[in-house]
Amino acid sequence: MVVDFIAQHNHPLQPPEHVHMIRSQNCCIRDLQGGLYVVTNYDNAKERMVIGNPMEQKVSCDCRKFETHGILCCHALKVLDVMNIKLIPEHYILQRWTRDARLGSNQDWKGRHVELDIKAHFMMRYNELCPRMIKLTNKSSETHETYTFMSKVCEESSKIIDDMLAKKHVDGELDGEVHVSISIGNDKIDNVDTVGMARGIKARHCSRKGKKRYLSWVEKSEKETKSSKLQSKRRNQAKLTMKLNIKLQSKRRNHTKLTMELSIKLQSKRRNHTKLTMELSMKLQSK
Repeated sequence: MVVDFIAQHNHPLQPPEHVHMIRSQNCCIRDLQGGLYVVTNYDNAKERMVIGNPMEQKVSCDCRKFETHGILCCHALKVLDVMNIKLIPEHYILQRWTRDARLGSNQDWKGRHVELDIKAHFMMRYNELCPRMIKLTNKSSETHETYTFMSKVCEESSKIIDDMLAKKHVDGELDGEVHVSISIGNDKIDNVDTVGMARGIKARHCSRKGKKRYLSWVEKSEKETKSSKLQSKRRNQAKLTMKLNIKLQSKRRNHTKLTMELSIKLQSKRRNHTKLTMELSMKLQSK
């Protein structure tokens, strides 16, 4: 249904009691007759012109969202709902949004065939041939006769394929099927139809040979965190050394103060001692 389709394309945390806030339900529509509608959103005052055809089950909006992204806009969904079309028409469900997106031919929304990449064709043929050759190799390895036969077939086929590729490089593309006959010893194998193989994926030229590779953002962030940690450690060590220097300076100052006080006390004691000795000597002289 239209509501279910809209609910799937909206935020998954939308509570059920706020269903009226879904985009297509949050629209105001005005029928201009003749299959022409004017649709506006409550949160956007811009008017959109939509043409609807209930017989063909087709809608066309001037926002061109379906033609651009392949998804129906809320204005078109609103017109479908007004025309009492409760199921999305099949021609509006593109193959790329389904589970069968990789099956069959590749077509756009107008049904035109889209040409695939040459490398994709090469990989498709490669993936198809590999399991077949592995099965054939396993079978031919069971006996010595099948092994020798398979090795000869491989040698002959390798020569033929090399000739075909060389002819392709000289004459151009090989179109259609080519009839090939393989002769092994006294036997001859006919009716082997092969197709011209692709040259393969071109080797990528490395322009950064001998240079360091580019770092990802994760490695850069790790380096930044490591450097920031080292900087913080250095700052902490500098702070500790500053504190230790201040403490040592304060201890030295206290030590100098104590030594000064002790020297003053000693000097005063010496003076007192000299005074006493002088007084005693004066008393003895008077006696």
